[in-house]
Amino acid sequence: MNEQFIIQVYKSKKTPYQISKDTGIPYTTLSELVTGKKSINHIASETVYKLCKYFHCTMEDILNAVNLYVLQGKYKGINYSYCTKEDTVNLLLNDNIIATYQGIYAENWVEVLHANAKLCIEEYLDAKKKELEYDKLYSYAQK
Repeated sequence: MNEQFIIQVYKSKKTPYQISKDTGIPYTTLSELVTGKKSINHIASETVYKLCKYFHCTMEDILNAVNLYVLQGKYKGINYSYCTKEDTVNLLLNDNIIATYQGIYAENWVEVLHANAKLCIEEYLDAKKKELEYDKLYSYAQK
């Protein structure tokens, strides 16, 4: 656990004690991150920000990646799921890819991804409704 964070600590050639002194982050927090007693994805965002600033890296460089295969749900009768491949995330509605995103997503993105799926489903349903209305008008005009 926290492999990305540990890599950043190793690259910096600093001890958790030195990082604590330099950043003001409690030594206990850093020690628990290094030993894996605490997940970096579950610490305060301010702490993650300080670490990124200290290591000159992005959040993706220190947060643990999340397996989004388990991220799925149902909204308004439509099944949705996310599947990942390297740094690409696909949103599927009823097993059809409708959106592709680049990047590595951490646990704290789960709620955002659920909300995004619901928004995409709303847009999908609106498009289907307009398509049906158009078909109705077209068939009426043909008579």
